[in-house]
Amino acid sequence: IISALVGGIVWWIFTVFLIPVIGGWINKAPSISGNWNYSDIKDGDVVGTAKISQTGNRVKVSATRTKDRDGGACNREFIYRGAVKGRDVVLNYEQKNAGGFVGGAMVLRLNASLNCMDGITAYFSDSAGEVIKHDIYYQK
Repeated sequence: IISALVGGIVWWIFTVFLIPVIGGWINKAPSISGNWNYSDIKDGDVVGTAKISQTGNRVKVSATRTKDRDGGACNREFIYRGAVKGRDVVLNYEQKNAGGFVGGAMVLRLNASLNCMDGITAYFSDSAGEVIKHDIYYQK
């Protein structure tokens, strides 16, 4: 039993920590950790905030949207997971506490100063019956 526990701990350390750190070092992943604001329009009003944590090239984001696309107030929380490769950030996401029914993907491009990311967020809309995409802009 003890050897199984030790093996499990070693495996966890290897997959959760060592592989991302080595991958980030090999790929020279830039650090995007920290607090970011995001908007639907370039240089537009802030519609939400995101806290990004990064281990090597793996990224986890906790975001809160406070203004919907029609301008009304809202409070929606999302969890994103993905990776940084060069200046590209690719993330899958789902809305917190939605049981996996509200989710999508986002692809962002980091600028050379490492303080802005522009990209596209996409999800399948049940009401529209198709994939919907929107521009999205992050700023530190």
